[in-house]
This record gives sequence, C-alpha cells and structure tokens, in this order.
Amino acid sequence: MISGALSGGFEWFYGLRVVAGGVALWMFRYQYKNIDWSWSWLAPAAGAAVYAIWVAPDWLAGRGEEKMPGGLAQAPEWPRWGWIALRAIGGTVVIPLVEELAFRGYLYRRFVRGEFDNVPWTFFRWTALAGSSVLFGLMHGDRWIAASIAGAAYAGLVVWRGRLGDGVAAHAATNFLLALTAVLGQQWYWW
Repeated sequence: MISGALSGGFEWFYGLRVVAGGVALWMFRYQYKNIDWSWSWLAPAAGAAVYAIWVAPDWLAGRGEEKMPGGLAQAPEWPRWGWIALRAIGGTVVIPLVEELAFRGYLYRRFVRGEFDNVPWTFFRWTALAGSSVLFGLMHGDRWIAASIAGAAYAGLVVWRGRLGDGVAAHAATNFLLALTAVLGQQWYWW
C-alpha cells in the first residue's frame, strides 16, 4: 500500500514490496525450519501449465501487445532496467514464497484444523482446497478465476508431493513465464 501511495501514476516504489517481503521472510526464517523446500521437475511443468491457463483467455480473444507503461518507457535506462529486475525478482522469488506460505502452508491447513501445524502436507480435503484456492483467486482481482485454478493446482501439487517446495517452484515458474511474456513479448498488462 505504501509503494502504491508513494508512486502516483506509475508504481516506481515497487521495490519496497520486494524488500518488505524479503525482510519478513528473513525475520521468520527459523519458523520454516521444518518445511521441506525441495521440489521435483514436475513443479515447473505444473507452473508452465498454470501459465498457459492464465494467458489463454487473452490469447484466444486476440489481445495483442501492450507497450511499456509511459512512466517506465520514459525513464533513463538504468532505473528502467532496475525496476524491471526488481519486479522480476519479486514475482519469481519473493511472491511465490510469501503466497505459498500464506495460502498452502497456512490457510489450506487451517481450513482442515485449528492446529494447522499438525496437519500433514499430504492431507487432502476438498473444502480446504476450494476455500484456500478461491481466496487466493480473489486476491488477484479480475483474474480471479484463473488465479483460483492456479491456487488449486499449487495446492494439489503440495498435497500430492507432500512438500511446500513443489508449490513454491510451480508458482515461481508461472510468474517467471509471465515476466518473460511481459518484457520480451511486450504484453505489459501481465504486470
């Protein structure tokens, strides 16, 4: 909220989000010591499938290029590429960690039982999957349907593989592909 309020038309202070998320993760790092952060190659494949679901409606509708936002395009080269780098790092590293801890690590298991730490990663319950996925989706605004499907895919992967690392890796792969599409494909509406 602070970065948005300070930015006016273009969110120049997006890096504050990355720093805040990184600091929070660092401060609570000892709380995550029992989480299995390993992942299989199935995770990036699932992330690529989620990416396809995420972008399919726009591609099917024929939505074309959207140029770089004016404020960013008019900036000198080093601040522009610095902002793009921070946005990519935030999207592929910080956001997947924060959101997977919140939605799959906490909320999914909280829907199962109040003492969520005692819920095994492999425990499956439809209501937990649906509830945590829809709330994840609603956090993504007008992309809520695709985001709900993404949340269900990430949760399903975590439950199936039994480790949060697979959900994080899948989420990171999706966001990495969206970043590439935004920057290289000139489809800036993804950001």
